[in-house]
Amino acid sequence: MSTIRPLALKIAVAVLALTGTALAADDDVPTRVCPVKGGFVVLRGGVIKDAAPLLPFGKLKYPSQYFVQLEVHRADPLWIEADWTFPGKAEKTFRTKKVDAEGDKVPVYTLWKKSFGVIEGDSIGIHLRFFEDKGFTKMVGETRRNFTFPADQVAWFKQDWLSNETKFISGWPEEEDPANKVPGTTSNAQLQADILWRIATLEMKARPACRMEALRAERFEPAASAALAMLTGEPKLIAEHRLKEGKAGWERWTVRACDAEPAYEVLLMPLPEGGTDLAVAPIPPTETAAVEAVPSHLGGS
Repeated sequence: MSTIRPLALKIAVAVLALTGTALAADDDVPTRVCPVKGGFVVLRGGVIKDAAPLLPFGKLKYPSQYFVQLEVHRADPLWIEADWTFPGKAEKTFRTKKVDAEGDKVPVYTLWKKSFGVIEGDSIGIHLRFFEDKGFTKMVGETRRNFTFPADQVAWFKQDWLSNETKFISGWPEEEDPANKVPGTTSNAQLQADILWRIATLEMKARPACRMEALRAERFEPAASAALAMLTGEPKLIAEHRLKEGKAGWERWTVRACDAEPAYEVLLMPLPEGGTDLAVAPIPPTETAAVEAVPSHLGGS
């Protein structure tokens, strides 16, 4: 999966602020996941170059904008506080209005930071705090993330600056992100986010009032794999074949939710064409043992 390419992602980012539409996983936008009390928030972000700057009546249009898109998976509303930290500049804090679902639609909120260009090499910080009250006093989760843009991506981004082509660079490279690594896992940052997303979905059903925290991961081989058992048809045959070849395996992920520390079996199946399929199931005996596990087939991680 390449993050150096035009935003032929249905020009999704360009209309986020107007439509509230979420970038989908198949749009090849790397994601991160932040657990919060009663659910989780999916993060996507980077920098976008809009169409060629215009100069109507002396007003210069900002040619690029940094953004973080927040896709909220939680039954109750959230209020979000964000600190942007740019090199050599004072930290700036922004607060959102209530972010709440409209019917069955997952709420999406996008934070924007206008810029005349893209910062190469230096880290751009974003500190997100999530609250369950409009007074911003009852925090239910937080995360600190950094954007970095390598020189080759910035060079591509700056090409044909006056063209009408919309361009996008993800703020999170696909390589390992040590600052946010779950101890013990062999998965890269993107795959960790996918795993946490699936576990958080199950925890929302088992302990909806609890904030989830990933504690550790470790390699293991179950006597009977619940994750493998929930697969059917061709996906199961492929998984069994990959396991026999030694090209697939398991990790046990332990999380904390309130006073419980449930464990989850994660079946990882690297694909010959790249990416990894995975399936997640709770490991008994835990309170989550009765939660229905849903397989997830993800490419490009």
